[in-house]
Amino acid sequence: MNTIKYFLFYFIPITAWSQDTETIHEDFNGDGYVDVLSCYYSEGSGFGGRYCELKNGASNEIYEVNTHGCFCEIKNAILIPPALRKEENKSFLEAIKRKLLPEWRDSADPSLQWIINANNSNYELSYNNYFDLILFSPTYWVEGNIELPRTYYIDLKGETLNQLYDETELPDWYDQKMNEHEGWLIYYGHNHYRNPTGDSLTLADSTRSYKAYKTSHGLIIKNENSYAWIFVTDINLTGGPQKLRWESIKKVQIIDNYVIVEQSWKLSETNRIFVIDIETGICGRLKFTSNFLEPFIIENGKLLLEDTDGQKFFLLDEIFKELKAQE
Repeated sequence: MNTIKYFLFYFIPITAWSQDTETIHEDFNGDGYVDVLSCYYSEGSGFGGRYCELKNGASNEIYEVNTHGCFCEIKNAILIPPALRKEENKSFLEAIKRKLLPEWRDSADPSLQWIINANNSNYELSYNNYFDLILFSPTYWVEGNIELPRTYYIDLKGETLNQLYDETELPDWYDQKMNEHEGWLIYYGHNHYRNPTGDSLTLADSTRSYKAYKTSHGLIIKNENSYAWIFVTDINLTGGPQKLRWESIKKVQIIDNYVIVEQSWKLSETNRIFVIDIETGICGRLKFTSNFLEPFIIENGKLLLEDTDGQKFFLLDEIFKELKAQE
């Protein structure tokens, strides 16, 4: 799915600008030499990030780390350069982290964990009659009231970091076959609150057994005492809008133990339909790409889809049966 993001890069004009550079002169490692840390934020119409450069006062060696990324991404995996992982440079790394990263969290919240799980367990289908993508993140029920995510970062390393790191311009020292890399995963959780009304959470549908709540880019299911995240838009995996200020989660409907979700990509006017098994967490994307899709309709055991090319329908029983077969 990496091609989605970089297609945008070439076709959206980018005019970059930056804020004033913050420069700190300090002996960060206590060796008697003054080191220099410079950080600034730079952005264009579709990409941006914070950039930090630290110059070792004793050796003049320069260490660089940045959070550059697409405004379409709800997460951002960052590699720590090997030089900054050395014990003697630990104080340099800590100085950069204080200026570069949001607050730290010791583990992923349930919404980010859904993203991590789905990125680790997914596959595309070429010849299936119903689905072209299957995602699997086991439903994890959390007792109590719904807690919404914020922006933070967690530490990552090894295979999980390699799985989530998706830059096209790779550092010379990076080898994806090695599981010794260390880094961070920034989660831009504040983007879940970007709906037109300014509310953090919207009740999308309810039955006797479940209530479905949506954020701008996520879906939460709630039973009597617990809740679970069952879908989050992640452009490199699910597809999504070119900017996260555009809502991606549209119509949601619960049918027995399943949820049907309409996802919008906004600028391209592309809509996709996902079907999710609430109890197992398996999620399938329907093999139906539409421009200017009307909201789906459930009628007489059918899922009706209509756009400028006309109407198409899927039998619900057949969709659910095929989704179960992918478990």
